[in-house]
Amino acid sequence: MISPIQQRRVLLVSLLIGIIAISIQAQEDNVALRGHNRRLQENVMVYDSGEPPVVETPAEQPPEVAEQPGETQEEERDGEDWSPPELTQEEIEAKQIRSYLGGLYPAVDVNMCPIYLRDTADMTAGYTMDLYSGGGKPVLRNRDLAFFWHIPRSGGSTVKNILNYCYDLRRAEQLGDAPSLDYARNNVLNVDTTSPDGLQFAQENNIVSSNMVDVIVSNYFLSGSALFNDEHYGKTFTMLRHPVEVATSLFYQRRKYIEAWKSMSFYDYVAGDAYLDSWQTRQLTGTMPWVPLTEEHLEQAKNTLKTKVFVGVLTEMEETLRQLKAHYGWGEKIAGCEKAHLSDPASVNDHPVTEHGKAAWKILVDKEKWDMALYYYGLELFAEQRNRYPPKDQAEQDVAEAAVAEIAAAV
Repeated sequence: MISPIQQRRVLLVSLLIGIIAISIQAQEDNVALRGHNRRLQENVMVYDSGEPPVVETPAEQPPEVAEQPGETQEEERDGEDWSPPELTQEEIEAKQIRSYLGGLYPAVDVNMCPIYLRDTADMTAGYTMDLYSGGGKPVLRNRDLAFFWHIPRSGGSTVKNILNYCYDLRRAEQLGDAPSLDYARNNVLNVDTTSPDGLQFAQENNIVSSNMVDVIVSNYFLSGSALFNDEHYGKTFTMLRHPVEVATSLFYQRRKYIEAWKSMSFYDYVAGDAYLDSWQTRQLTGTMPWVPLTEEHLEQAKNTLKTKVFVGVLTEMEETLRQLKAHYGWGEKIAGCEKAHLSDPASVNDHPVTEHGKAAWKILVDKEKWDMALYYYGLELFAEQRNRYPPKDQAEQDVAEAAVAEIAAAV
């Protein structure tokens, strides 16, 4: 049995070996590591909302201290303005890896799947008897937390609202200027789980054991899964969307605030060498954008998706919610709440459609071939889940949902 420490080492060594191999090959070809204009920006993170983070105003500097004899001013060196030394290539790559993958590394099994994510077929759910609950009576509590791996521009904002308002589930999202273990609003803990710094804060404060959240939401699959432990497993689900639609929506969303993109066409964006492909496959396998993907990466991603992730589909939202409620045991607390959110979805981004068979479509399908294969495999898993949780007769379902809503209202 491999210990958690050894498993972390295996994952780290795998990443380092991949980087070293690409570097060696690049030197042999006399091409820079990020040749063909593939150099990553210092921050390549795909933000949860598709929008840039809020830039905090620097704190007020303390008053200047008079220079003592023999001291050299920090701002000047030999009469010239001083600036921090440039980062080495290794330091730049370390920052890029942290930005792209989140900075945390989960314990993994021999198949490189996070150990503390419960298998989708495992329905033990980790129940425990809470002897210190309110009212003086022991209560059976579920120690597992839901883990929503949020693929950007795939209906995640609407799902989060439904979890929050319709199912009365608590989640983490930083809404204040600085993270804290306080609720920013009803059912929302003021902790960011969608950035490397936020994930580090969440891990240091062990929020999965805080009894303050029911759901962890993160676009970082591996780093998000690193928050869970042997006492509190993560029970994972995601929302899938066609990769061409994801790329299209992301482009038009980001073009609103990236000045250089405002004059760029979608075709130029996807045809350019700077386009970053296969985000989903890379997140599931911990593979950086400068590492070429192979069939082995795809098989690993498919295995992780099947084993650890319950699949929802954006174009099948009602069926997705039905399956999620059956799988997690959730229920609508307010009658009609789901329909209200589905009829008025959050974070809608109106934009032109990338037409099937057109030039941009063909380029994208080729560049996103790994995520395309993963998406269609996910649709197969979605169909299998329906067989596992077949819908009841509609009349019975309506009666059951009305009963649940009535009970919830009485409580």
